[in-house]
Amino acid sequence: TTTTRAATDHLNNVPQQPSSVVEEPLPPLPAERPTNRTIFLDNLPIDVEEMELIDLYSRCGIIASIQIFNKREEYDPGPLSAKQKRALIKRKKHTYLGRHGKYVRPRSPVYAILTFSDEDACQRALDPTLSVFGKVIRRHAVLSTACTKMTTLYVEEIPSGHYAIDIERKLSHLLHPNFYVCLDKSYGGSGGDGTQDNAPPNEQPGSCAIQFPNFEMAHQAYWKLQELRNDNDTSPPPSPTTTDRAWSIQWMKTPLDAMEYWKRESVIDRR
Repeated sequence: TTTTRAATDHLNNVPQQPSSVVEEPLPPLPAERPTNRTIFLDNLPIDVEEMELIDLYSRCGIIASIQIFNKREEYDPGPLSAKQKRALIKRKKHTYLGRHGKYVRPRSPVYAILTFSDEDACQRALDPTLSVFGKVIRRHAVLSTACTKMTTLYVEEIPSGHYAIDIERKLSHLLHPNFYVCLDKSYGGSGGDGTQDNAPPNEQPGSCAIQFPNFEMAHQAYWKLQELRNDNDTSPPPSPTTTDRAWSIQWMKTPLDAMEYWKRESVIDRR
């Protein structure tokens, strides 16, 4: 309760900056993101909207662009009734303990990228109170993360019938000439034992991760990897809320209990 109040008070006490809440929509996603003005917001409510985030984070400064990822509106049954909430709480007693009895921070699959108009606003949003404890948005402790720490892309929901050797070839072709991709057992598939041996060519991994030297390269690769969704489509990335889920490209790994959040079966997302 103490940390929750501290995080909320900090954002409330930030000197009010000129707001970006205007009648016109925000500009489209930039092909390049300035690293000194961009943050990631993790653990968002499944039905969060852009205007809700703008209302909260425009207190730090003018927001230039925002994009929400990994929403699955097709799974959302809508707000639960009081009776459904009581039944859910009674049925689910989450302790959030990991395999070895250690506390695991609950995390929803929804996140966002937010770019400010100036560097000072970005630094206010990255204050330790918000980046360590988080801003509470409808029971979710939303953490602010500097984009410079985001150097991994996750290729998820790989359709069945795609073998490791084919995936390596396809990813390497898309990222040529900057990178060559080599999958290992620690990413997706039936491996997961933490070893760094190459994935067997006949393995069919359901997901994989690609690590980059820095955020700039990862962001450039993100746009190229959108071609995985449609090899003949060179337009900007489709909306993250689309129902076409083949070759989902994510900045944050989708948690194993994501479906509980999308269907409002998580105790934290019971509102």
